[in-house]
Amino acid sequence: MTDFIVELAAKSLLWLQGLVLAGLIAGLIVYDVQFGRSLPVALWVVIALLLAAGWLAAALARRVTRTWLVASVLSVNVVVFAALRQELLPQTSLTVFVVALPVLGLALLPRPWPTVSVLLMVLFVVIPCVMTGQWPATLADVFFDVGTLIALLMIIVVAALGARALRRHAARLSAAHRAREQALARVTDGKMLVDAVIGTVPTAIAVYDPEGALLLANPRAHEVARHEGYELASPGEPINSGGVFAADRTTPLRRSDRILQAVVDGTELAPTLAWVGPPGHQRAYIRSSSKIARPDGSALGTLVVAEDVTEVLHSEQMRDDFLHTVSHELRTPMTPLIGHLDLLSERVAETDPGAQERIDIILRSVDRVMTRVSELLTAADIRMELQLKPTDVAGLVGECVRIARPDAARRGLAIRAEVADTAVAMADTGRIRQAVSELLSNAVKFAVEGTEVLAQCDRVDDEIRIRVSDEGPGMSEVEQHRAFDRFYRAPLAHRDAVQGFGLGLSVVHNIVTAHAGVASLARSAAGGTEVTICIPAL
Repeated sequence: MTDFIVELAAKSLLWLQGLVLAGLIAGLIVYDVQFGRSLPVALWVVIALLLAAGWLAAALARRVTRTWLVASVLSVNVVVFAALRQELLPQTSLTVFVVALPVLGLALLPRPWPTVSVLLMVLFVVIPCVMTGQWPATLADVFFDVGTLIALLMIIVVAALGARALRRHAARLSAAHRAREQALARVTDGKMLVDAVIGTVPTAIAVYDPEGALLLANPRAHEVARHEGYELASPGEPINSGGVFAADRTTPLRRSDRILQAVVDGTELAPTLAWVGPPGHQRAYIRSSSKIARPDGSALGTLVVAEDVTEVLHSEQMRDDFLHTVSHELRTPMTPLIGHLDLLSERVAETDPGAQERIDIILRSVDRVMTRVSELLTAADIRMELQLKPTDVAGLVGECVRIARPDAARRGLAIRAEVADTAVAMADTGRIRQAVSELLSNAVKFAVEGTEVLAQCDRVDDEIRIRVSDEGPGMSEVEQHRAFDRFYRAPLAHRDAVQGFGLGLSVVHNIVTAHAGVASLARSAAGGTEVTICIPAL
């Protein structure tokens, strides 16, 4: 990039040449008038050629800015006045004044031109003496020449230092300007990326400032807002009542629970499910709003998000309906089959022991099928109905441990119970028994032979806590995260061909959730798996 001072000097060269020419003419006129004689013709020719060359170079420098070209023009001017100095000696003060202009220009240029200007100043004093062979004869002449040289050198030093300071300041300004341009470019690129991302994602996204003005939103957000009866730009002014319902699809949501009303009220909305639209045309959204804060804690705005989960819920509903239908269709023929097998067993028990053995095998197989059918029914019954009554949960755990001991013994396992004297909860006895039995069954399936399964039950504050732990292979973090999903089976279950649908822990989770409790899973102290369920105590 060209130095800005060089550009300024290049644009000023023609004016400088005009001043030089005016000074030269003035000096010659004074010379003619005062001395009554003219300069030699040869000297006139040299002066004319030098000035013409300087003028052409100055014109060229305005079009093609080059430091060396500008410096050449300035140097030519200094040389011209150096040649005339001895002839114009009586008007030396005028000569020094005019020659100071090109010297100042040279001093302003980048290195090494200030040094060149110093050399030219020395020549400005020496050349006339060389040309005429006349050197300063008196002390006054010496002081005059040295004073002229010192004055010009001071001009050079001051100009060079000033130009250097200006260049440094200009460099800092240029760097700051480039930094601002780069920052602006990054911000612009970032905004374009954000706009592109939020414009393509299926999730509705909108951002408001602390005063409730819309900052950005994707097309999906506008669509969802219109379904709820709002325009994003005016969250406090609903355009219609809209059909927004709770998860049951029939209970209308209060206005304060609507997603954009939270923006107006300055509150946050936890992720909630809502059905939006008239019956037959409803869409399900998980909606939430949260505050955005700067690092210092000051409010930056509000983020509003809504995700369409209609297809997911429809798929889950279809799966639940299918499980429920299949379970009933399988259970219906199983009931008379078990009854007839029992009757047949009574008739052949004494007459045909071999037939009785085969009937017992069939009954055990039918029992396994009924167990699986019951699991499917429980898995499909997410909103299960409970028959609550005061229940001794500790006694239930002890009972389940006694029932599971024979199966554990066949696998070389020991089951130990550590239960409190009393732990009473308002619970469905059958469901809690089913949940504990499921946990014990899982522990027996996966525990390593020769180890122990531990079942614990106690009261902690206002909760009844049940824990079942084993010394099996344990589960990875990914497996723990998915353990309560329906139909999930760990890789170990596939590898060892463990029987089951992968519904056991899902059933436990549904039962505990129906009791307003929490089920969790972690690695046991022995390195196996520990499942904990907590339900409210009575």
